[in-house]
Amino acid sequence: MKKKFIHSKIEKLIKNKSGKSPVTTKIQNVAILNNPKSGLDIKKLKILEDSLNLDNSRFHIFTVKEKKDNFNQLHGLIADASDLNMFGQIKNQQIKEFLNKKYDLLIDFTGMEKALEKYFSLMISAGFTVGFITDDASYDLMIRVENNDIPTFIKEMTYYLKLLKMI
Repeated sequence: MKKKFIHSKIEKLIKNKSGKSPVTTKIQNVAILNNPKSGLDIKKLKILEDSLNLDNSRFHIFTVKEKKDNFNQLHGLIADASDLNMFGQIKNQQIKEFLNKKYDLLIDFTGMEKALEKYFSLMISAGFTVGFITDDASYDLMIRVENNDIPTFIKEMTYYLKLLKMI
């Protein structure tokens, strides 16, 4: 039943976001959506910080995991399906606060493979969104890289953000 409500909420979020113009201001704070399979680690996060010329206090990490995953490599907020009630509403106050905060940039390393990842990605309030090209992804900037190659992704993303004068 929870999945049905989540899918319904995803459809509404997509409808609300369609047609909205991205905001291309200078990046001051970044939300990162991650999952245990993305390959994002401390070393790659440092590459990202250097590429965007921001210190680590400007990055806010949100990891979506399966209940069975044992993942806490990156410091930040961790969520799974148990953080939603049976109607798909968020129960966890920290998650609500994360989602209600405004970010200049959302970098989604999940690829929106699972409904929960897509739901959280669409819920994060960001002026500009970046992610991997997938069949059902909807970002302002979509980047195609082989096998979720994060260093190449960061390099490509940085190139385009510089063109847009966001960094």
